Amino acid sequence: PCAVFSSPLVFNASTLLMMIQRIQNLYLFLAIIAMALIFFFSQGWYLVGSGKFYTLTLFGLQEGGTEPFKTPMSYYNVALFLVLTLINLVWTFCSYRNLKAQRMRAVISMVFVVLYCAMDLTFVVGFYGDLPGVANFVPNIGIFLPLAALLFTGLAWRGIQRDYKLIRSVDRIR
Repeated sequence: PCAVFSSPLVFNASTLLMMIQRIQNLYLFLAIIAMALIFFFSQGWYLVGSGKFYTLTLFGLQEGGTEPFKTPMSYYNVALFLVLTLINLVWTFCSYRNLKAQRMRAVISMVFVVLYCAMDLTFVVGFYGDLPGVANFVPNIGIFLPLAALLFTGLAWRGIQRDYKLIRSVDRIR
């Protein structure tokens, strides 16, 4: 369980400050924020030759600013995988007391983020065939957020490795 919440509804700020005391937890926190922001930003726009544009969000393809008109069932799998990736990042963040487990979970989080990027890019390319005419894709910030999360998770893993090596060297001295 995460130590930030001492009971289901009580937030413990001092524990959160203790968790962010180490730089790798700050990086993990930034990775969580980057992945959570994907829910709020579009992946990009498809500009069709007729002057129309279609927005690709996490929940499907929208014409202009209307409701999604093309949401294949398999695109919900991308959203579900994003939620699983977020859960794994939060779990990694909360396991700050066990460096060995946190190191392993950080690697798993990096793999999850890479798989999310691959799934998302597959759907970006896959929607080209569903649009009328020739479409050009213009990326938005939502397509780059997983790359930022991957960078932050990699930096966190490096910090975890540094702490792990420091603890091992201190144990050798004893």
